[in-house]
Amino acid sequence: PRKNKIMDKHKQKGIPTEWDNRYDNVHQLLLAQMTKLNSKPRPDDAEITRALSRSDVEIRWLQTNHCSFPSDISQREISRRKQLLSKLLNEKACVRSQLQDGSELLSTPALQTDPVDDDQLLQAQHDMLREQDEHIDDLLKTTQRTKQLAGMIGQELDEHQKLLSTLDAEIDTSTAGLRTQKRRVDKLMEYGSSKTLYCIILTLFIALLIVVLIATGTIHM
Repeated sequence: PRKNKIMDKHKQKGIPTEWDNRYDNVHQLLLAQMTKLNSKPRPDDAEITRALSRSDVEIRWLQTNHCSFPSDISQREISRRKQLLSKLLNEKACVRSQLQDGSELLSTPALQTDPVDDDQLLQAQHDMLREQDEHIDDLLKTTQRTKQLAGMIGQELDEHQKLLSTLDAEIDTSTAGLRTQKRRVDKLMEYGSSKTLYCIILTLFIALLIVVLIATGTIHM
């Protein structure tokens, strides 16, 4: 068919398809993990584990679409992709084995590149799905624990909010009492000041009256 000829022509010209691009990305990712495992000091295992998880997702896509993307590909291209998938699976198995036992990798060319049949691809896909299900279960448990912790934090916040509301009410009551006492003190000070003034005026008036009486001779000294 014309599409097959166009695709084969593109391959001969070196024009990569999306499948080839994603294969190259996974291949380079696995090679990078092999290099890290051979380096000294040994890198963080968690980083390599995350890289393996990303490769699992990409390999699953490659397995799903190796004979259907793009549509109507040739049998020769399907066989080529099976060879590449076999290489990827061996590379991933080698990295995972190295990550578990901690021994150094000898060299990347020593990887087996025997072709795998459809049953092996299907089994590898089932294994990958099982691993992903396990990761999802772990993620679900973590999410549930996080939800429980969030609920406990919410209850604590509600308790603190109630305490703050009670404290605000007590502060308002105390403030109102202080204002009342201040008004009383102001009235007492005002009353006390007026009474003192009246006493001074009365004293001065009596003194003035005595002086006038003395001056007029009414009172003899």
